[in-house]
Amino acid sequence: MEKSRTWFALKKQNVISGFIVTILVLCLSPSFPETIRSTSLPTLPIDSGFGAKGQWETSMDSIVHPKWEDHRIYLFSPKKMPAPAPVILFCHGIGAENPLVYMQLIRHMVSWGNAVMYSPYPRVDALADPEDAYKTLWSGFEAGMKAWSKKIDRERIGILGHSFGGGAVPSIAWRALMQKKWGSQGSFMYIMAPWYSYNISFDQLSKFPKSLKLIVETFDDDRTNDPRMAMDLFRSINIPDSSRCFIKLYGDTSGDKKFVLLAGHDAPEGTYAYGWNVNAIDYYGIYRPLHALSVYAFTHDSLAGNMALGRGQNRTFMGLWNWSGAPVKPMHAGDAPDVGYPEAHYVNFWSHAVNPRAKMISTFSGAKPEQVGTPATLAGYAELILNHKTNDTTNKGNSIDGIINATDGPDKQKTDHASMDALKTDTLDSSPIPPIKKGFGALGPYTVKSN
Repeated sequence: MEKSRTWFALKKQNVISGFIVTILVLCLSPSFPETIRSTSLPTLPIDSGFGAKGQWETSMDSIVHPKWEDHRIYLFSPKKMPAPAPVILFCHGIGAENPLVYMQLIRHMVSWGNAVMYSPYPRVDALADPEDAYKTLWSGFEAGMKAWSKKIDRERIGILGHSFGGGAVPSIAWRALMQKKWGSQGSFMYIMAPWYSYNISFDQLSKFPKSLKLIVETFDDDRTNDPRMAMDLFRSINIPDSSRCFIKLYGDTSGDKKFVLLAGHDAPEGTYAYGWNVNAIDYYGIYRPLHALSVYAFTHDSLAGNMALGRGQNRTFMGLWNWSGAPVKPMHAGDAPDVGYPEAHYVNFWSHAVNPRAKMISTFSGAKPEQVGTPATLAGYAELILNHKTNDTTNKGNSIDGIINATDGPDKQKTDHASMDALKTDTLDSSPIPPIKKGFGALGPYTVKSN
């Protein structure tokens, strides 16, 4: 029995060691040769300036996660850099416990002279108890800040997040900037395609330091997370307009239609060096604004500020298609754009019952958030769907947001039961495919009754 345990322990140790070696190989491996890059890729990386690969190679350290057995916290830092590096806390998406998922993005951030700290959290916690996942995420960052205090400069700090991690950025930033008082010499938040945000209130969002720099980014081909989550955070974080920018990236197709750039939910991911998952969306849409934002936050360089937060033509440029030389479709950079698509377009839509911020609905028609005071109950959402199905001329052509605005009011809560009653009397004959009228699959003898 003892021999079996010893074998298992060695096996486990070898797996962990192999995983770390794999990361190191990818961290230290060179990019594709210039000749391959220039002849085989539909879009080319940025050669110089913001977004180009920097001078620093990547080294990696790790420590055991204090709240998650068998998992580790990683620090990717500039190799042989003499001074402590500014630190970027990386909040990953659900299921990306392995930092290899974002390794190209991490390597770019490190090459510019930043340290990147990666704290994993369990997928099951993120789905079942997001607030507990936040605690695991934060405990890793806190342990890493203590363990690597001589390698990192906690007075210059960025908080970067994607998907679930994007939604977590404000809560993590509140702990780091407001409770720990880190980032006194410069701070930024970079939020990509955020999921729902927990552990952050409207009051807290209004109290972030005015010196904070912010980019919120969405992807037009994303069908996973509703951009209303991003728009809500962008408008609710109370910092000057000159210190923030909303970016929306669009997909595009080459003139010969052989190549497609997809601005999808997983756009920030890309394991291979200048390979299949890394293209103009990354070079111009993520690497360049992130690089410029970090420089602006940490050094106050005005050129970096204009590149990160500016609205000009140069700012929205997304590179050229190789061979044809035609420009890739430009990004949106400025204030939050129009919503674009109804909530039904997305798996994780704004009015979902698990969205804590939808319980105090923010409208999306103006420049600033408006707390309507209407809980987004399941019955309320049923009413939205019902109104969307009818040919009521007052709602015809309106978005779900328009329906929300039209049905808001002091008597809203009193209409919930009526909405449910309306659903049960909805005619079945209007469906283009008749439902099953009897037997398995047909409606049963019971109806929904309000107490």
